[in-house]
Amino acid sequence: MKTLYVFAGNNGSGKSTFRSLIKNEIFTMQDIDDEYIEQYLMSEGVSDHMIESGKVTIKRIQDNITKGVNFSFETTLSSKFSVRQIIEASNQGYYVVMYYLYTDDIEINMERALYSRLSNKHKVRREDFIRRDIRSIENLVALRLHIDKLYVINNTGKQGERVAEMIHGAIFDYSTNTPVWLYELY
Repeated sequence: MKTLYVFAGNNGSGKSTFRSLIKNEIFTMQDIDDEYIEQYLMSEGVSDHMIESGKVTIKRIQDNITKGVNFSFETTLSSKFSVRQIIEASNQGYYVVMYYLYTDDIEINMERALYSRLSNKHKVRREDFIRRDIRSIENLVALRLHIDKLYVINNTGKQGERVAEMIHGAIFDYSTNTPVWLYELY
């Protein structure tokens, strides 16, 4: 079965770290890493490396959907484009597994993002973090029928806590720390 693994959440939620921890547990033909692509383009002297890495990422995602191979990518889930790509993969018969990471406080995201691999990429204003956080949750709600398996992870502390697991839009397992916004998903 062709599978798409999506690592979603606001900047600084821990997507890259979490992904690196479980990478050996999932099988994908390609792990599309926008930050790695950006670093490479920057090292090659590409002046618009942020814009170009986005274009390369979009093309690789589209190519993988067309080829029907297993792959993964990260997203803040704050853009309509990511939503459209996930819907397209679902419509093309992909089994969509999403790991949605969040923190309890946007200040945690902002502090973590400052220390990420590409700190210049994440010099984002507080309003942008808040806007992305709201859009990300709205888009997660909009995608609920296209996600076959969803793991919601509170990554506020040093150890992420799985607070919910949903299968085909129905909560299968949840903890007492489930965020209020999660109830909008079902």
